[in-house]
Amino acid sequence: MTLSLLLTGCCLIMPKYRTSTITINASPSTAQISLANSGKLIGTGTATVSFDCKDDKGDYYAITIQADDYHPKTIKIYNQRYNYTENVTLQKIKHTKVQVITEPSDAEIYYKKSGNLAGTGSCSLDFSENDASSTYYELVIKAPYYYDKTVNVYKGDGTKQISLMRKPIKTIVTIPEDADISINNEVVARGNYDIDFESRDKVLVTLSRIGYETEIFALLKSNPQQTITYELEKDEAYENSEGGESASQYANKWVPIKIRKGLSEDEAWLRMISIVREHFEQIEKTDKTSGWIKTFPVITPYKKSDVRTTLEIVPSYSTGEKVYKVRLSFEKRKKNSGDDGWSTYERLMKQYKDVIPNLLNSVGGM
Repeated sequence: MTLSLLLTGCCLIMPKYRTSTITINASPSTAQISLANSGKLIGTGTATVSFDCKDDKGDYYAITIQADDYHPKTIKIYNQRYNYTENVTLQKIKHTKVQVITEPSDAEIYYKKSGNLAGTGSCSLDFSENDASSTYYELVIKAPYYYDKTVNVYKGDGTKQISLMRKPIKTIVTIPEDADISINNEVVARGNYDIDFESRDKVLVTLSRIGYETEIFALLKSNPQQTITYELEKDEAYENSEGGESASQYANKWVPIKIRKGLSEDEAWLRMISIVREHFEQIEKTDKTSGWIKTFPVITPYKKSDVRTTLEIVPSYSTGEKVYKVRLSFEKRKKNSGDDGWSTYERLMKQYKDVIPNLLNSVGGM
């Protein structure tokens, strides 16, 4: 207590021992103010330091003021033995922006070191005035159907345009979107498919869907189109025919006709001939004695295909009594494919769907 009183007394009667408080105001207001020697934070934006009566007039504090994006500054605050305010303004660090633009415009730009996304199609890279001209960002550019590219972007590049090399990939897109896509006779997808031409120059493409005309074509690597959209045409033969139970019963099947009791063979013959002539103008072969009827093939033309229909009635004695068998044969070919293009068509053409039922109802029965 005695020492404290003595010092206080000294400060009152001896100017050397006067106390002082100095206020430091920093700009920007977010700047941190620290003691330079220890790094101890004493304020943000504003702080105070004090000298007591024991300090000499030349004593000082070394103060560091720093803020993000500004040049730091260290100053000395001297003991002036009176209160005062020290205003400190930091200088903003100058930045250089480098714009990166990619082709294609949907390419993703990544920082190679961190793997973080920098932008899509473009990004802006920041360089400080303290960065040397040799300072760079290492970027990786990626995009679907293109080869990845790694580039260095330097401080002095200004605007840097980066183009990726496209992979030799072509995309097939079908309408309707659920059509089967076959490559070299192997089904690979429905609706769309990417074809890689890196190790080949052409492929055989087959596009098919029930109810549509099948399309077959060779796709070349040299084709300038990257996306080939192909719209299948409706299969007119399919639209004019029936499948399901009707086709399984009457299309390309031998159907037995047992002559109804009380119906003579002559009457049965006349009825069969009459029904056949309702649907077929030309008959190639008739033999009443044996009960043989065969029509000439009737070709029904459609836009992309033809359907050939033949009716044949033959006798059968396997049961010990005279029984007839009737068959409607259907064949289909692509337009202009010649005689070798015909193949069995397992559908019942609507214009002939009543032929066999009429024969069964008119001639057959118990």
